[in-house]
Amino acid sequence: LRVDRYFTSKYRLSVRYMFNDDLQTGAGQATPPGLANIVPSRSQAATIGLVSPFGSNFLNELRLSWSRYAFYTGPQNPDALRIPSIEIADLGLTGFASIGPRTALGYPSNLPEGRRNNIYQLTDNMSWTHGTHALKWGVDIRKQELASESNPNVRGQLRYSTLNNFVADFADTRASLNRPLPGGEFVMHFNWTDWFSFIQDDWKVARNLTLNLGLRYELPGNSIDSLYPLNDRIVAANGGNPLFRYNSRPPRDTNNLMPRIGFNWNLGETGVGLLKKIDLRGGYARTNDYVFLIMAIQTAGSFPFQAGFSIPNTPGTMDGLANLANQSLSLAAAPMLSQTLFSPDFHTPYSDQYSLELQRGIGMNNTIRVGYVGTKGSGLFQSLEGNPVTRCGLSNCPRLDPTRGVIRVRANTGSSIYHSMQLSFDHQFSRGFGGGVHFTRSSSIDNGSEIVNPSTSEVATPQDPFNRNAGERARSAYDRPNRLTGNLIYELPFLKDRTGALRYIAGGLQLGTNVALQSGAPFTVLNGSDPGNVLLGSLTGSAIRPNFAPNVNIAELKNLSVPEIRSRVIAAGSPSLFFRALTSNGGPTAAAPIGNVPRNLLRSDGIVSIDLNIVKNIRMDGGRSIQIRADIFNLPNTRNFGIPNASANTTAFNFLNQGATDGGNRRIFGSVHYRF
Repeated sequence: LRVDRYFTSKYRLSVRYMFNDDLQTGAGQATPPGLANIVPSRSQAATIGLVSPFGSNFLNELRLSWSRYAFYTGPQNPDALRIPSIEIADLGLTGFASIGPRTALGYPSNLPEGRRNNIYQLTDNMSWTHGTHALKWGVDIRKQELASESNPNVRGQLRYSTLNNFVADFADTRASLNRPLPGGEFVMHFNWTDWFSFIQDDWKVARNLTLNLGLRYELPGNSIDSLYPLNDRIVAANGGNPLFRYNSRPPRDTNNLMPRIGFNWNLGETGVGLLKKIDLRGGYARTNDYVFLIMAIQTAGSFPFQAGFSIPNTPGTMDGLANLANQSLSLAAAPMLSQTLFSPDFHTPYSDQYSLELQRGIGMNNTIRVGYVGTKGSGLFQSLEGNPVTRCGLSNCPRLDPTRGVIRVRANTGSSIYHSMQLSFDHQFSRGFGGGVHFTRSSSIDNGSEIVNPSTSEVATPQDPFNRNAGERARSAYDRPNRLTGNLIYELPFLKDRTGALRYIAGGLQLGTNVALQSGAPFTVLNGSDPGNVLLGSLTGSAIRPNFAPNVNIAELKNLSVPEIRSRVIAAGSPSLFFRALTSNGGPTAAAPIGNVPRNLLRSDGIVSIDLNIVKNIRMDGGRSIQIRADIFNLPNTRNFGIPNASANTTAFNFLNQGATDGGNRRIFGSVHYRF
């Protein structure tokens, strides 16, 4: 619904309303069957805007808006909710959460989930032009109310390193289950307000030189604050015992001042030879990241909000897990429950961004660009082990604090660096033809790419809790060194100027295509077991990596493709040709539990994507028109495989088996649009 009302020739009131119901099916895990998702959702949005000019050089834009989004994610087969998430590493059945190509049994431990989010927003932007300055400033206030039904691990999760352990029902890696504490609840309610403000000046220093100066300040709300009243109720329900008080309460981050400066220099104004039609532009900006809601939700999924019972390395684990569901929490056991805490100096991360670009016009409709873009991330979010198991040369060493259990800490210890060269050529649509080609050569390096596991082959915590930088700084999980994209629109020339029925039937056809070629994603070879129990019970997963086999040419190995490595492994009969995972063949041991294979050593196969669209436009009298459209995604039906299972203790067949991931398929959509 859209309504525009002009009170005078200058004042305009606009009203918008949108409503949409959607149902998505089939996404998520493909195998075993029945684990794909069914996701009904509803979105609504309403906006009222008022544009008010005050004089010839001052303009105010006021907007009030509301939006609501609600969804629920559940399995196609409801019986999947009757069993825990079950992983068996040496069978390639891995992944406890719905991230990446999961192959484990049972529904992911972080699902099902539902959410209802209301956002109320007030924005007021003012523009003022004075001489060579064009100033703009404004405020943006957003109040967010969210109800989240997300209870990770309430069905439990079991991780077995081998098939033999699964048959014996001995979950040696992880066996855990969560339940809300007395006074707690399954549906979490979050409520916070964000405040943003900015001022910018586009200053035309000279006829061919413009400076862009800006300053932005953000005061983001703290979604974690919403958990404190809930925790107070839990403390009261447990007799006021301070043991149940959540003491990790980071203050609101107020140090978020973000300057930016840019320039645009039209060298073509000089009229000198090769400088004609050339623009040089560049700039610097500091930006702050946002505290992800998932961190607050995961905090609410551990003690002292929920009881996370754990019984790894216990015979009869499956039956034991069922008994945990009916277990009452004793005060002696409470300190040993898993927790998620925040470092005392927890704050929003920031990135410094740099850019420089040269643009040149060629002819009337062509533009070529070459540029550099770089980003340095500081204080990025990272998941750490807050109470790791110590090193004593045995597999039953005590924790750093033996009176406490597993503690996951959210900290600002991450860092990243990104460099890229970008080339592009664009042809503006003319004479029935338009398109462009864009290429990026880049490098992205970090010491941790996510606070949650980016894939089943990268665990978002350092391998060595006592030396978190050892072997961790590597290619980012999002590193794609080469990316080439192209787009083309071609309007078929025949019959478009004809009249009568022939034009309606065969004229007005338009073809379009989008092509993308890019490098594959880096991933980590994991050990599949933790013989030293270094990360015993970790809420993030086991990041232990294997050792290299003797005499492995590491430089050559890094340059081999996944199919090449897998073919050699199958010929040798074991991944131990390159990686040693067992204590009996040179892998990590209780005495030396940390592997020497670095993070993100290998890279999955690249991606080839070719899409095609065919559009038929029929123009009618009275400004009416009909558009008939067919969109074909993945036209050649290319299998673009995901990141394969990379547990070094698995079988030769399951190791790096890309065929077990969902490679995608061709999809064809048809639509008809009627405009009147």
